[in-house]
Amino acid sequence: MKSIYKSILLKLVNYIPYNGWLCGGSIRDILLEKPCRDIDLVVPKDALTIARDTAQRLNATFVPLHEEEGVARVVSKDLIIDFSQFRNGAKEIHEDLLLRDFTINSMAIALKDLNKIIKKYKKETITAYIIDPTGGLNDLNSGLIRCVSKKNLKQDPLRLIRAIRFKTELNFNIEHITSSWIKELAQTILDVAKERIQYELEILMSQKNSCDGIKSLHNHELLLQLVPEMACAIGIDQPGFHHLDVFNHLIEALCQIDKIIEAPSKFFSTSKIMTSWCSENIKKLPYLRFASLFHDIGKPYCLAKRDDGRVTFHQHDKKGAELVKNIGKRLRWSKKSIEFTSRLVRLHMRPFFLIRDFKLGGPTPRAMTRLLKETGTDYPALFMVAMSDALSANGPLTPKDMPEILDKLFIKIHNFYLERLKPVEKSPPLLNGFDIQKIFGIEPGPIIGKILKAVEQAQIERNISSKDEACEFVKRWLKQCNQHHHI
Repeated sequence: MKSIYKSILLKLVNYIPYNGWLCGGSIRDILLEKPCRDIDLVVPKDALTIARDTAQRLNATFVPLHEEEGVARVVSKDLIIDFSQFRNGAKEIHEDLLLRDFTINSMAIALKDLNKIIKKYKKETITAYIIDPTGGLNDLNSGLIRCVSKKNLKQDPLRLIRAIRFKTELNFNIEHITSSWIKELAQTILDVAKERIQYELEILMSQKNSCDGIKSLHNHELLLQLVPEMACAIGIDQPGFHHLDVFNHLIEALCQIDKIIEAPSKFFSTSKIMTSWCSENIKKLPYLRFASLFHDIGKPYCLAKRDDGRVTFHQHDKKGAELVKNIGKRLRWSKKSIEFTSRLVRLHMRPFFLIRDFKLGGPTPRAMTRLLKETGTDYPALFMVAMSDALSANGPLTPKDMPEILDKLFIKIHNFYLERLKPVEKSPPLLNGFDIQKIFGIEPGPIIGKILKAVEQAQIERNISSKDEACEFVKRWLKQCNQHHHI
């Protein structure tokens, strides 16, 4: 057995000379040899005092989390320890474990036994010292998520989502009685603080198989409780380019983005760009997945039928972006996450619009600049969303080579960014606002910004390359604007 926890256990032995127990997810992750977010310790009483003392011993930070219930956190460079005392009137560790969420999180090891485990660190030694009143070890070995009791689920409905999150994260199955309880209690999820829901959903959407998690949320009647905006997508047919109704198309797009993030080289010939973007934007990945899941969420709200009977969804991208902003605010996403996700949804059709020009030798530098200005350095993310959309649309009118065309279009836009746009953005401007005012006698105002944009675009298109050429360009630009009364 790998000793990824051996040094941590040794530190606990050396720095926490109190009666207590290593509990919950810590035991689960040690046995699964998985990295864990923090270490959970339970003490009979005085958890805040013990946590404060431990912080001093470790030269770490003490963070009180819930003083009334005796919950605190100790944060050091390489270790986070959560301290709590017996919950809800429990008088000993067995009683405390029976009040937890799932059997696989209801195991404990006494701190006094850690030295024996460290000396002979292997699975058999660890399991010999496990306190396991609910059969968690059995369920862990069987890959089962089993609730300790229905009462425990009712007590904290967040556990309904946690069951799905653990299922997804660990690739386990949910035991059938627990599954039935989750469905029965699904409506109670609305009683949970949105910040707590957001935390669980973000972890779920960080998983490489997030699509399985979202399907499970739906199968357990939780998804539409959390995102009621998706309900009207069920049964909305999309003749022509799609083989699935809107709802199932959204789910399939999420499945595809999971595959794209996991192995970009299977979908993009310039896969290093996608791999780099993903590795540099780990915190954005859950919201990249949300963008794929929600990319067509606006369609049912824009549904119309033409005289010839054809179904249309005009401006569903804009409506979808509005809906995503509302969803993000309700689920307490950060402002950056809301902006990132809604922008991708708003722009998700743009690559497909540019394909028409691409087939005729385009897009124009102006069109590519506009797209890149709107996406910034997140343009690889937009193309991953577009690719997930294309891969999940297999209707009779969908060109079979659409993924290949998208790939080629991305290469062209990426090269344009590297060779034309980025060098201009990185270099000093040929003219600044003060130059415009001084040389042309123009008063400060919106016109200055318009001129600077026009100069930058001309430089990107390689029509000008010096200050003198920029001045001549501005003269012509102003003359043309005056002629057409644009100023």
